[in-house]
Amino acid sequence: MNDTSTPATAKRSLPVTAEDALALWDAGEPVPAIRVESEGASQGEIYTAAFECIRASIGNKGTSKAAELLARLTQREREAANSIHLVALKTGWAAMLRQHTHDAIAKIQVQNPKS
Repeated sequence: MNDTSTPATAKRSLPVTAEDALALWDAGEPVPAIRVESEGASQGEIYTAAFECIRASIGNKGTSKAAELLARLTQREREAANSIHLVALKTGWAAMLRQHTHDAIAKIQVQNPKS
């Protein structure tokens, strides 16, 4: 799978909820995100797993796909995907990104590789 992350240079309005971010993802639109720790998986692979977990949690199917994608990641990468999923559902996508605004964390955009 290709890494579909790009530096976040254009100012866009942030998706407020996890559902808003999932809608952008499903539409093939760039989703503002943060670079997460990886041990070989691309940012796109980690975010794909996170979005499938979000989809499964809000009842839009995807449970088996989420489990399959998580199984391909290392433990640390699974933790990153699950953190994105759970924090975005609990606090919202925009709030999750605002919690991670400092120089040590790169702002990126991710895009559904199937788009």
